Amino acid sequence: MRVLIHNYSTSQTTEPLYLTEAFNAIEGVTANLWSAQVNASTFDVFDSFKPDLFITDIKMISNDVIKYLSSAPNIEMLVNVSDARQEHIDQAKDVFNENNINCPFMFFNNPNEFNTLKRKGIDLASLMLGADIYLSKQNVDSPEYSADLGVFSDYDARDRLSEEVSNFRTYHFLSSSEDLAGEVDISMHHMHTYSLFPKYKKSIVTTKEPTIPQSFFDSVIYGNDTYIMPRYENQRDKLSETMKKVLGVGFDLTSLDSEIDFPLLKRKVLESHTCLSRAKRICEKLKRNEVADKLQQEIEFLSWV
Repeated sequence: MRVLIHNYSTSQTTEPLYLTEAFNAIEGVTANLWSAQVNASTFDVFDSFKPDLFITDIKMISNDVIKYLSSAPNIEMLVNVSDARQEHIDQAKDVFNENNINCPFMFFNNPNEFNTLKRKGIDLASLMLGADIYLSKQNVDSPEYSADLGVFSDYDARDRLSEEVSNFRTYHFLSSSEDLAGEVDISMHHMHTYSLFPKYKKSIVTTKEPTIPQSFFDSVIYGNDTYIMPRYENQRDKLSETMKKVLGVGFDLTSLDSEIDFPLLKRKVLESHTCLSRAKRICEKLKRNEVADKLQQEIEFLSWV
C-alpha cells in the first residue's frame, strides 16, 4: 500500500505529518508527504510515487490533480473538508462524479456532535484530530521553567478565563495562532508545543469554535492535568457531554473543580485517540483490514509502554 499525502498542516494541526509517520510505521506500507517545496509537476509526483491512496485538503485540489485522477480510477482519494463551506463540498462532489474520480469519502475533524455539514449524497465521515506521538522526535530545545497553569488557545482568552487563572500564582497564555503573537505570553508553532506542555502543572485548552483540537490530545500525552473549556459559557454542557462520550469517561473535563482520573484519561487517549487510531480508522473505512490490524498492534504496544 502506497499513500501520498498533501502537506496541508497548519499552525494548529500536524495531521498530514502524523498520518505519514503512522503509515510508515507499518510494514508493507510506504507513505510520502507532498509539500509545496517539491519542485515537480503534479503529473510527475503521481507518476514517480504511484500511490494507491491520496489524502488531501479540499483547498489544495488543483485542476491538474483532477485531470490526473480522472484517468487513474485505481487511486483512491480522501479529502479533508473541515474548513470548507457546504457549497464547496457540493461542488467538489459534482466535479468528482463528472470526472469519474475515486473518492470513497470526505472527512471533517470535528466529532459528529459538532458537525454542521450536511451529508447530501456524500459519504462524509468524522475523523477527529489526534495526539501526534511523533512530535518528540524533533528534540526541540525549550527554556527551563515551571508554572502552575498554561492556557492554550486560538483566540484571546484572557477575559474569558480571567476568573480561572486568578486562582493560580503563576500562569501563561499560549497560542500557536499567528494572529495572537502580540497578545499572548508565549507564541509558538503547534509542532513545538509538546515541549511546553510538561512545564505546566495544569493546562486548559480552549478554542473559539466548538471542537476537540489536537492540542488537547497532545497535552494529555505530553503534559500533566489537562482540561478543555469552551469560549462561551452556554457551550459548556454540550462540550462536557461530548468529551464524556468521545473518551468513554464519566468525569467533567470542562471544570477545574471536577474530580478527574488523569491516568485513566491518558490511557483512553493512548488507546483510541492518537494518530495511529486515526490512520486505523481510514483503513477500516477503506476495507484495508490487514493494515488496520497492524495499526491496532502498534496501538496496543503504545498503550503498554
